[in-house]
Amino acid sequence: VSAFASAEAPLELRVLTYNTWGLPAPLSKHRKERMPAICRGLRRAAEARDGWDVVLLQEVWMKEDQRLLSGCGYEHAASADLETIDSGLM
Repeated sequence: VSAFASAEAPLELRVLTYNTWGLPAPLSKHRKERMPAICRGLRRAAEARDGWDVVLLQEVWMKEDQRLLSGCGYEHAASADLETIDSGLM
């Protein structure tokens, strides 16, 4: 018997990875409308408790979008930005 064997059911981790297409205009159309819509969807899933345990967001380049998406119903939010460059990853 392995030291890692368990009679319990395996844990399930629900992960969403989503590209927000958050480049500044004119490279990305309708970003100002899209980011609040993404936030509303994340908030609904978090409040219903049937959403994701972890949400990974790509192309969140704008600081205002990072601030908005940091408050969309999940307990913790982090950005992978470095001191000298924005990563666009949350």
